[in-house]
Amino acid sequence: MFLVETEFLFGLIPGDPWNGAVEEALDLVKERKVDVRCLASGVLEVVFVAKSQKKEEPEIRAGIAAMLSKMRKHGISIVEPIALKDILGCLSLQESYAITFYDALHASSSLNRSATLISNDETYDRISRLKRMSMQGFIKTMKM
Repeated sequence: MFLVETEFLFGLIPGDPWNGAVEEALDLVKERKVDVRCLASGVLEVVFVAKSQKKEEPEIRAGIAAMLSKMRKHGISIVEPIALKDILGCLSLQESYAITFYDALHASSSLNRSATLISNDETYDRISRLKRMSMQGFIKTMKM
């Protein structure tokens, strides 16, 4: 199982630096029927970023709905919820690795599901048990 976080979600937006790679990854997920799921923590982070940019709630809801709809059309239909063990693990990872709250929450969620996190953020490489694959690495693997 693979999990995507905030970077992937923002990559769904045309004009985002990762849009081309995300679009290619989506096509491969659909074509290969790969088990890729979205982290609810990623959706939550998107909401907090939008709110920090003074976006209004209706615009945020519409944006999230569009992101989820696009992923569903490509076979990413499961949003992994945030569990208590994800939050507790997040706090431990934050303390141990001095990483941001959301990076720790995404990492904890991935670890608790024994999943590979698709992310270009090398911060995750500091967590020895975490499996991370870059966007380009995922695309290359899916093309094999």
